[in-house]
Amino acid sequence: MKRALAALLLLVMAPLARADGAAAVTGADPGPASLPSDPAAPNELYLEVSVNAVSTGLILRFTQVGKTLRSSVANLQQLGLDPARLLAPGQTEVALDAVPGLSYEYDAARQSVSLQVTDDLRAPYRIDARTAPQTPPSRVTPGAVLNYDAYAELGRTRRAAIFNDVRYFNDSGVFSHTGTVNLGADQRKYMRFDTFWSHADPETLQTWQVGDLISSSLSWSRAVRVGGVQWRKNFQLRPDLLTFPVASVDGTALVPSSLSLYVNGVQQYAASVPSGPFVLNQVAASMARDKPPSSRAMPWGAA
Repeated sequence: MKRALAALLLLVMAPLARADGAAAVTGADPGPASLPSDPAAPNELYLEVSVNAVSTGLILRFTQVGKTLRSSVANLQQLGLDPARLLAPGQTEVALDAVPGLSYEYDAARQSVSLQVTDDLRAPYRIDARTAPQTPPSRVTPGAVLNYDAYAELGRTRRAAIFNDVRYFNDSGVFSHTGTVNLGADQRKYMRFDTFWSHADPETLQTWQVGDLISSSLSWSRAVRVGGVQWRKNFQLRPDLLTFPVASVDGTALVPSSLSLYVNGVQQYAASVPSGPFVLNQVAASMARDKPPSSRAMPWGAA
């Protein structure tokens, strides 16, 4: 009887022992993550990046070799750095420690890296104070025009003259013809002046003319009337375009700011700029004729 009870007790305790052993294995501490056996082996990291204490919202790939971080030139360009100023011609990846004017702090716990970059390494943010509007689509309704001017003299000598200007236009261009009819006692003559076809394209500012034309001239030359084909740039098609050099204003914003351009105390332009260097182009010459324009960058939220 005692042997039977002992055998039954052993059968009951065996499953419990196996369950406790399994629980001990399952809940065991896995220990620290295994590190590469070779400290010099490259370790691929994906880190959240901030530049000059401003979050970029980007997670980019970096390579850790020992205690040094390396990044691709494309990543640095995406962060606003100028590849030509990294002193790494022909390289696709650079060590951050080898770039003058760049320092960083790597936070392994947060998987982030904070870059401190001087303005000399950053590509300036470019904006235009005067944006050129898009060329409106040209619509032409076919038609014709007839202009004439008549002159008559009555007396001993009777004569008349009629000047005519005929034009026809459609989507292909304009056909123009001018001439004069002279009628008198001893003459009946028609004199043709100009006959030509011209086509103008506002998008490309190109003008073609076939037939009678007058060449352009310089201050030391004269125009010549010829017959043939002429191609030229015609800026009169877009009077809103500036065809002379204009001024530009540059500066630096420590934090994302609101940029305002003042000329003679009057605000001419306002825009938002990110942190870092910026260049404001297309400042019209009429704005800066009397005094140089001034710009002011105020942080967002500042009064």
